[in-house]
Amino acid sequence: MYRFSPFTLDPANQCLLRQFRGKETRIHLPPKAFSVLQMLVEHAGSLVAHNELMERVWPDTFVQPEVLSSHVRDIRAALGDNARKPRFIETASRKGYRFIATVDSSEILAAQQTLDASSNPLVGRDSEFAKLHQCYRAALTGRRQLVFVTGEPGMGKTALCREFLLRASSAGSPYTAWGQCIEGYGVQEPYFPVLKVIGELCGADGGALIQVFKTKAPTCIVQFSDLISREERAALDSDVRAATSGRVLREVLDALESVGALQPLLVVLEDLQWVD
Repeated sequence: MYRFSPFTLDPANQCLLRQFRGKETRIHLPPKAFSVLQMLVEHAGSLVAHNELMERVWPDTFVQPEVLSSHVRDIRAALGDNARKPRFIETASRKGYRFIATVDSSEILAAQQTLDASSNPLVGRDSEFAKLHQCYRAALTGRRQLVFVTGEPGMGKTALCREFLLRASSAGSPYTAWGQCIEGYGVQEPYFPVLKVIGELCGADGGALIQVFKTKAPTCIVQFSDLISREERAALDSDVRAATSGRVLREVLDALESVGALQPLLVVLEDLQWVD
């Protein structure tokens, strides 16, 4: 494990922990973002080039540079880091990133693995949490819910949603995933936030959900080279090569219906103001 105060990175259990007032809280990070952070931490103090990160995290896959930038933003948000005055991740313009915090990789580091969702409560958000939990309880009875969390920049909307996912997870076993909308990116890949959600779901749960998307949404799963083999991708390619955007949408919705039938499904789509 790797310790960079007040955080501990545990690659074996794929989790990021934050110590606060003697307790440790699990910090939510999508699988790809976790892989980016792990590589940066493993090479702490050294510049890691963009192409090295892309080859490590997305092998045999072409992805736009904006995707890597999005994951770095996720990491900074999780760490509470500021790109202009970084304490953890420093940007080398047009070159790559450098992890600048002191890292202790001693094997004797210990981390509490139990999630305590109430260990880092948000002050003055009881009403918002009550509304979110009310909607979640309705969803558990089979009534779909759509919630908009709105407000001025810096009000803590992201922190509210992250804490809610932690609390919901501690109270049951829902599928949870986080999608990020990026300014100016929708024209090139209109389903990017949803694809990010699907990649996170399949990466976290493994075979069961991958099989759902293979069956229900081949036009979607074929885009994830790290989730299916080359042989499977080649077999699907002829069927999906001429697929329309309408078919992609229908298949994704069908697949998510099937996922929600297995377990409750909570999806957060952040920064909807950037939706094309």
